[in-house]
Amino acid sequence: MQCGVGRTGRFFAFEHAGVVPDVVTLAKSLGGGKAAVGAMIARGSLYRKAYGSRDSAMIHGTATFGGMGEACCTALETLTVLYDEGLIDNAARQGNYLLERLRGLQRRHPGLIKEVRGAGLMVGVEFADVSALLPGGLRRAVGRLDDPLRGSICLLVGSLLLAEFGVLVAFTEYNRNVIRLEPPLVIGAEHIDQLVDGLDRLLARGVVRLVRDYLRTVQGWKLWMRGQDRAPERPLAAAE
Repeated sequence: MQCGVGRTGRFFAFEHAGVVPDVVTLAKSLGGGKAAVGAMIARGSLYRKAYGSRDSAMIHGTATFGGMGEACCTALETLTVLYDEGLIDNAARQGNYLLERLRGLQRRHPGLIKEVRGAGLMVGVEFADVSALLPGGLRRAVGRLDDPLRGSICLLVGSLLLAEFGVLVAFTEYNRNVIRLEPPLVIGAEHIDQLVDGLDRLLARGVVRLVRDYLRTVQGWKLWMRGQDRAPERPLAAAE
């Protein structure tokens, strides 16, 4: 669903491990960002065993939109573009560059970045849990924030990357200290440089200044907007 269709520099992520599964499910990027489509691939022998008879074939059906022509055509065109434009190779090449630059950043900030991991353009950056290092007043301020990532450096870095450098990153559901990087497969080295250089500039400020910049810029922006009919032209920190 998430790690297929070229995301990791191979069409399927399991190709990195040299295994062939019995059943594979596909969806999401199979629709090229345009159509909602899902598919299942199974070994012929297993599929025939489950659905090979006339009666069992009736079990495997779809409702309403199953086999919709537009979605199927979109999926086929997605696969064509993927190979014609060399996007899988680009994911592998740029993914290696992204990991190389992020690991260099980890060496520059070993106390803040705990681990860099991933394959292709599916990368996670795990930060150290530094909330205990904050002075009492700032720790209480961050702890009161109305955000599920409160107390995590990811909250600070992710928000400031967007506010100051125009870079949007994602988080994870299971570890609040991880930032998830899954850029489009057309990404170039210049986009990776924009991300890593911005991240480097942020981390160089140190945790205390990151918290203060976040409280002033992002939280100040939110508070300002609550009392206004429209947003200001630029964040509060930029106007100060």
